[in-house]
Amino acid sequence: MSAEPSPAPRLRTPRLVERDSELAELSHRLDAVQAGAGSVVVIEGPAGVGKSVLLDFACSRASDQEIRALTGRGSEFEQAYPWGVVRALFAPALGGSDTERARLLAGAARLADVALGLRPAPTDGLAVSPDAMGAALHGLYWALANLVGDEPLVMAVDDAQWADGPSLRWLRYLANRVEDLPVLLVIAFNPADRAG
Repeated sequence: MSAEPSPAPRLRTPRLVERDSELAELSHRLDAVQAGAGSVVVIEGPAGVGKSVLLDFACSRASDQEIRALTGRGSEFEQAYPWGVVRALFAPALGGSDTERARLLAGAARLADVALGLRPAPTDGLAVSPDAMGAALHGLYWALANLVGDEPLVMAVDDAQWADGPSLRWLRYLANRVEDLPVLLVIAFNPADRAG
């Protein structure tokens, strides 16, 4: 008597209950970014309501539409490391050829070299000066502009409540200027876990 092989286990896709309006809004924003209109979507709520699933939907749908998606995630244990989320977002672009990296850092984007971990930060023990922070924020904006060119892009950040301070400052900076780029910035956070 031979045993029949057991069927392969079925993977359950998380089902979002009563999220039709959120899925429709994300779909609308993805269509808009494909047409060149940048915007911000903030997904807020307590743990377990499906924020990460909505982010995954946005990235999956972007892939279906041949829109590049960059992702980052805040971590309670990595909050002390400046620019961690920013570096996660830009890592795929920095991993390319020397030519691609040079294009990414052309012009004002060269001001982002410390934020992107391409040059060590000054070690004089002093906090980052407002001028250095402003230059880094400006440089990161232009690095993103160089990266996207005219192509649409999705930037998805999960657990933003745990993101490091400099990365959060850049996300706010970008949110105020994203309309000028074909970028959909999607941020998920749990306000109950917000640090101090």
